Amino acid sequence: MAHDLWQIDDMGAAIYPGLGHMGLLNVKDVSSRVQTGLLFKEYTHSREHPDTKDYVKMLRGAFKEFGMPKSIQSDRGSIFKENKCKSPFPTHLHLWLVGLGISFQHARAHKPTDQAVIERTHQTIYNQVYRTVDFESAEELRIEGRKRMDKLNNRIPCASLGLPPLVQNPDAIHSGRTFEDEKALYKVERVADLLEKMEWFRKVSSAKTFALGKQVYYHSKLKRGQQIKIRFNAETMNLNCYDDKELIAEVQVKGIAYEQITAFFDTVF
Repeated sequence: MAHDLWQIDDMGAAIYPGLGHMGLLNVKDVSSRVQTGLLFKEYTHSREHPDTKDYVKMLRGAFKEFGMPKSIQSDRGSIFKENKCKSPFPTHLHLWLVGLGISFQHARAHKPTDQAVIERTHQTIYNQVYRTVDFESAEELRIEGRKRMDKLNNRIPCASLGLPPLVQNPDAIHSGRTFEDEKALYKVERVADLLEKMEWFRKVSSAKTFALGKQVYYHSKLKRGQQIKIRFNAETMNLNCYDDKELIAEVQVKGIAYEQITAFFDTVF
């Protein structure tokens, strides 16, 4: 069904004459093939990548225009998944989407075909916009990108459908899940339900602290160098710390309320 699953991804920086390095973020509905969002990003060098704020900006625009999907899928990049830990805590983008009532999933490791729809979209936009028009400013490129997105949705036949996506699937114009009051839509209880299904393993520092989800926690009962297992209690909103099977400490979870999540988007980047 339309808007059951969107795919998101970004394309690496390419050099534009007069513009420098520019990158592209895309989001597309898998079923209807409607492109729901597009964002051109200015970079300072070829190794730069988009950050969480860029993805949130693109998705907010997509939600306002096409409504919210049931689920979003990404690759396993560090914005979407903490890759340096064997028991990763969900990223800020993951928590934000879940709080809004959108399930979030990762493509399988080493399975690029899981993201095939969005990867083809990168190439389409690159070939039809990047390689065909000279631009005097980044804003001009963004305007042209938006025009191309509208043409791809409404006027240009999709190879897999035979017709333009919104001609073949007119109901895909909106998901029916309106995005108006973001704060009211965000429910911390949804995040709590997600976290309660998970567990994490961390080593206590010399200061009797451990790090989880870019937050640092302290408890006097923790021991330096101790390996602990951490579980979340949705009823108390506490992180419970275990030494083997024994509960040794409880600390209040940080950083999952709406104000804390959105402050991260607005101030960190």
